[in-house]
Amino acid sequence: MTLRRNALFSVAEVLLNGLGLFFIYKNVVSTLGVSLLGVWSLVLATTAFGRLADVGISAGLARFVAREQAKGEAGSPQSYIETGMLSVAAIMGVLTLLAYWPIYFALGIALHDQQLALAREIIPYALLTFWLLNINAVTAAALLGLHRADLRSISNICGMLVQVAASLALVKGFQLKGLAWAQTAQYVVAIGLSWTFVVRVGRTVPVLPTHFQRGLFKELLGFGTKLQVGTIANLLFEPTTKIIIGHIAGTAVLGLYELAYRMVYQVRGIAITALQNLVPAFANLKETDPAALGVLFRKTCRMAALVGAPIMAAVIAGAPLVSLIWIGTYNSDFTRLAALLSLCWAVNILAAPAYFLGMGTGEVNVSVGGQVVTGVLSPALGLGLGLAFGAYGAVCGVVVGKIIGDLAPAYANRPSRDLRSSALLYPPNMLALAFVGLVSATALYLAPSLGGIFGGLKRLATGS
Repeated sequence: MTLRRNALFSVAEVLLNGLGLFFIYKNVVSTLGVSLLGVWSLVLATTAFGRLADVGISAGLARFVAREQAKGEAGSPQSYIETGMLSVAAIMGVLTLLAYWPIYFALGIALHDQQLALAREIIPYALLTFWLLNINAVTAAALLGLHRADLRSISNICGMLVQVAASLALVKGFQLKGLAWAQTAQYVVAIGLSWTFVVRVGRTVPVLPTHFQRGLFKELLGFGTKLQVGTIANLLFEPTTKIIIGHIAGTAVLGLYELAYRMVYQVRGIAITALQNLVPAFANLKETDPAALGVLFRKTCRMAALVGAPIMAAVIAGAPLVSLIWIGTYNSDFTRLAALLSLCWAVNILAAPAYFLGMGTGEVNVSVGGQVVTGVLSPALGLGLGLAFGAYGAVCGVVVGKIIGDLAPAYANRPSRDLRSSALLYPPNMLALAFVGLVSATALYLAPSLGGIFGGLKRLATGS
């Protein structure tokens, strides 16, 4: 019952946050243009490099909190939460202060003149958002470990509502600064609500975390360091690929890529956020009922296939309409980008149960290896194919690299040594992937001709 409730709230969170993001980006595109959206995307992607120094504490916190709850040791989950919060706030705070000048000069690689000046103006706000994002990750992980992902979702939904209202009010007058202020407000609200919930649910957690335990920090750090190798590689994926696409194709195409990427990624979150609730469940079953672990894993794989394939196919089919609403006209490049990215993230959804199984049981080596492959291969293929074939070559290289990396945990992370229990070989997953691949190929083929169809419909509707 808890898993179902958490999953329902997680889906609601993704849907409402996706709707909020739609209105935010629609407002930015209509007010500032696609190119400035590309500038905003590049600044945020550059600040993400700061996660290279993250020690991975928040990534593994949910597992430890859930494990201690399963053991029934009073006060232990709360000790992990306090230690995690203090550690992340301090470490990422120092990193934020040190990151300004490297980012300042890095932006000069992809931007020039007025766009570079605008990007550099919002670096402080982007860094503040980066620090708050990391603190929010701790509160979210704490609630996930306490089996209250529903409260995490409520906090994030409220934060998004604040961001939508603030961005609509501020972007016109303050441009990218207004967008940055709105995102800062989002995280402040989400953190405040999440920590309030942690204090209420955790009971012994104080309003202000003050107890740092060196032994728990070492334990969190030891597990987090393993995850951080993969996290670093995974974080390299988005900023490096966006820098490559911006360099090869310019900020206008990067703006379209950002719109398509955010649309697909947000919809992908419907499945991923719901599946993420399984980390504490897997951790609990490993301690209390190992036999049930395989049963839950198979059910999860089936759910990933039944949910992932239809929603990714729906994104591809709906991309032309989204283009009309978001951009104001049909854009075949947007449709093609959405088709390629949907195929990429469909594989990611199908591999997610295996990834979260490894997180819950503590066996993360293959998952980390897959993320390293993605972090290295995607930029390399993107640059190589981009220089040879232009913008679409770069995007195809990025997609292929990401798919290869995601296949590693899908093959290796399984509840038993039996190869047939692998998510990669699970028949529903193979059917789901073939279906999304067919829809994606169809969209790529038809995208150029849809412009004439939509143009005719527009002339018919206007009577011209």
